Amino acid sequence: MSAPIAELRRHRPLGIFDVRDHYREQERGDGLAATVRGRVRFAVVSVVTPGGPLRPVGWYLVTRPSLSGLAVFLEDMVEDRPPRVVHRLSPSATGVELRVSCPWFQTTDFAFRPGTGQREQIDLEPAVDYPFAGIPPRAGAAGPALLRGTVRDDSGGPVAGAVVEVTEGRYRYRTGGDGSWVIVLADELPWTAAGRLPVRVRVNPPPGRGPAPAGPGVAVTARRGATVSVPEIRLRMS
Repeated sequence: MSAPIAELRRHRPLGIFDVRDHYREQERGDGLAATVRGRVRFAVVSVVTPGGPLRPVGWYLVTRPSLSGLAVFLEDMVEDRPPRVVHRLSPSATGVELRVSCPWFQTTDFAFRPGTGQREQIDLEPAVDYPFAGIPPRAGAAGPALLRGTVRDDSGGPVAGAVVEVTEGRYRYRTGGDGSWVIVLADELPWTAAGRLPVRVRVNPPPGRGPAPAGPGVAVTARRGATVSVPEIRLRMS
């Protein structure tokens, strides 16, 4: 009996991840889960151990898909470079910090405790290339109201890692390497009869890259069911 029990314990998942398309779920509004489409990557930021955190470079979790669309992590991590060495997560690890990415979605950070047996839900928000047009709006809705723009430094180069915020937006946006961003505004906002809404776009620079921009942010007028291009936002970087 001991051998089968040992085998069962060895293959018991250390992590079970339910990665969701949060925007699609909100738009449908039917209470059903919307699993993301495309390969999900779980990059390892750090492994928490009794001796302190370990920060491997270029490692990610090896996961297997379940029949219900969950990502199941047993114990292996692999280096994302030749010869792609495989590492087994130590039983003494008390936590793992991940950077979760998937095509069409913003990258998000997530932490979990290995071996708890609980399903971890990870909600992903749209990235700039998300196919908004492919999702029918809810009954009575006018379709997505989008703000799109770019964050650049004072020399004109794109700024990665800047956080764009709009009070009326559904989420914050952390810019990628090209500095571009997109934010969806809620359909339940107090739009005017003409379908207009004044909003302000504020940007926080990446940590350690410089002071916040002067002033209260960029003022624009959003349009219900339409995309508005926000003027390029410049950050003074130190």
